[in-house]
Amino acid sequence: MADLNIIFGISGLAHSSLMNHFYPEDLPEDWRLDYYSNEFDVLFCLDSDIKLLDELQEMIEEKNFTCLLEKKAGLNLELPEQVITVELSHDLNSNNQADHLQWFKVIADQQGTGFCLINKLQENTPRTIRELIETIRNYASQQSYSEVYVIFNDDYALENCQSAKVIDAMM
Repeated sequence: MADLNIIFGISGLAHSSLMNHFYPEDLPEDWRLDYYSNEFDVLFCLDSDIKLLDELQEMIEEKNFTCLLEKKAGLNLELPEQVITVELSHDLNSNNQADHLQWFKVIADQQGTGFCLINKLQENTPRTIRELIETIRNYASQQSYSEVYVIFNDDYALENCQSAKVIDAMM
């Protein structure tokens, strides 16, 4: 599916892989979002990260940046168009489509848009990441998605996300 746009990101600005391997040690906390957005075009936030929305609003206006916000009951906010609320609801792993996926959820929050949250890969290899991207592409094709946000939330989120961006560009 050549016209599928896959956008890769990481779950939360304070993810351990970002803190340990991405941000400079002396980077102030309030600069993290700007620093992150230089490399990635999407960020997944939990409802506990609501305080970031003001900062995200500025980022959204300046750059082509999207925020995915976990939708919780009772969350009634006026959100900009680039803040997409998602519900963690449909588990592909139950279909055994990919043995290397420990946890893989996809939802369609907007017509033609999918969302994948990867919590753990059994192997951290280029082959595994290529298979993951192929699985995402196949599922997206079946669902007629034109865009899929892929968020890494495992121990190697930074490495996996950066590798996935490169491998996807080569496919």
